[in-house]
Amino acid sequence: MSAEIGIGAAVVVDGRLLRGNRGFAGELGHVPVRPEGPECACGGRGCLEQYAGEEAVLRAAGLEPGEDRVGLLAGRAEQGDADVRRALRDAGTALGIALTGAVNLLDPESVVLGGALSGLAPWLLPSLRSELSRRTAGPVCPVSVSALGPQGPLLGAAHSVVRGVLDDPAAFAERA
Repeated sequence: MSAEIGIGAAVVVDGRLLRGNRGFAGELGHVPVRPEGPECACGGRGCLEQYAGEEAVLRAAGLEPGEDRVGLLAGRAEQGDADVRRALRDAGTALGIALTGAVNLLDPESVVLGGALSGLAPWLLPSLRSELSRRTAGPVCPVSVSALGPQGPLLGAAHSVVRGVLDDPAAFAERA
């Protein structure tokens, strides 16, 4: 799971990325976490991105967007900024609510936070894990932080392209 502009998830089954019928599998950012919440650009209400996306967390913390959003949030959280810590705790709760549906539906071996979320994990994980523990139907799957850090989603996308070329070089050559 990753969050930059939006919040996405990669579902990997037997080493293969699940893309879905139209290629949109993993669009976690538009899962409603507060149905009474504000209307989202997607047309839904109370979508996860409105509570756990970078801009939403910055707004909730009373901060202006800058170049290094994650660095700003992490730095302020490390300094003990109560507003930032509250915003990150609330974002972790929203992530936990959204992930509960995915965990109950898919029964994954694990959940891995990557991208921007990896740099904020110390403040997101406690409330995220608490929500998962409280809401999942079975044993709670482990939640960890990607060793690839913020570059994980980019590396995953590159891997997907390379794998596609290696799996079917002729099809790639036709498209090039």
